[in-house]
Amino acid sequence: AQLADNDLFLRRHLVQILARNITRDEHFPNLLARLGKDESGAVRQALADVLPILPKSLAVLHCQALRDDEDPQVRASIFADILKLLDVITPNRLAAHIAHILAEDDDEFVLRIAMDASTHLAAHCRHAGDDHDDVIKELQHTFQEFQSRDLSPKVLRWADEAYEQIWLTSDPQAIEIAQILREVTHDQLEADIRPIRALAQFLPDQSETVGRVMAVLAQRDFGLSLKKGRRPSIQRGEWFKRRLWRILFEGSSAATDKRQAHIHTTGRHYHGTVIAPSARMAELAPTKVPGEPLVEASEGGWRNYLPLLDQALSALDHGDAIEIYTSAGITELQPPEGFGARARAFLAITRRFADLAQLRNREPTEFLAALRALGISIKFRAYPDVTVPNRHISQMLAEGEAE
Repeated sequence: AQLADNDLFLRRHLVQILARNITRDEHFPNLLARLGKDESGAVRQALADVLPILPKSLAVLHCQALRDDEDPQVRASIFADILKLLDVITPNRLAAHIAHILAEDDDEFVLRIAMDASTHLAAHCRHAGDDHDDVIKELQHTFQEFQSRDLSPKVLRWADEAYEQIWLTSDPQAIEIAQILREVTHDQLEADIRPIRALAQFLPDQSETVGRVMAVLAQRDFGLSLKKGRRPSIQRGEWFKRRLWRILFEGSSAATDKRQAHIHTTGRHYHGTVIAPSARMAELAPTKVPGEPLVEASEGGWRNYLPLLDQALSALDHGDAIEIYTSAGITELQPPEGFGARARAFLAITRRFADLAQLRNREPTEFLAALRALGISIKFRAYPDVTVPNRHISQMLAEGEAE
């Protein structure tokens, strides 16, 4: 067994030696091709790693073969650092390889790596100029076709996020909005509020584009909350202040193991009516405090498209619709008309907060039905250019909508 392990590492090292010296002997390309058919996936993976240092013709040839390798680790290795491959393989050809993987492959790991590679390729093409606009359009078409496949909720979420990143590189106005948002929020402390007057020119006519860009930026960062108007302002991260439900909950839940030097009577408030929640900030396990965003394993995320109870309370606070922007689309919460109806809904949620929060995490359709029974309208819509909306989300949020 030890000799076999040593032999494996020797063959992997031979791949690197041959790749670095491929032009020094006419027999080296044939030897490298033999190693490319090695019985060990680890050796073939080494070949995928050295593609960027091969001559262009050999890189194209081996990339084509490795793309259809039986080992998913090998197929994924091709796209692990796609920017290095651009030295030897054209963007158009790489986009074609990604399209093949997304159309034919079933391994979730390979699909995720390929989707991530597509976002890096699109970003490269945007910086490269108009000569590669066709590549970005091809990637968008590829994802529209991909999302029509029978995919798990987790893969659909990855696809939504990747598509939105590619969309951001294709829309000049979205790029301008993203630059404004980044300049204002890059050093903004959590819960801090800043004016963002440069966005006024895009509001209210382009508020959907603004919210959509916010959702892309929130994929790997804190969430954002925008207050519209002639003097728009933006908040980064979570904002906690007194909440009646939290006071009642803590008062009825005596315990000796609560955190010390910590305020236990606060809950989330939202600065504006345009909200882009973070796609990453969530609890991995249930906590003693109800209403926290909780990761759902089958989706690989916390269902940020499904409103939190604090977001429903904020809609009642504002007395106006709240729009939740995510990579999948827009979830709109419309509170009931009239102060009395809103007050009754507010008190009902406050009294039943813990039970409703449990429903959100475990029985989302029942949770939505409970909110709708209180007069809160919840509707979901995909972005205009998305030809195949996320079926999992559309179906979940549409159930009971007519009622």
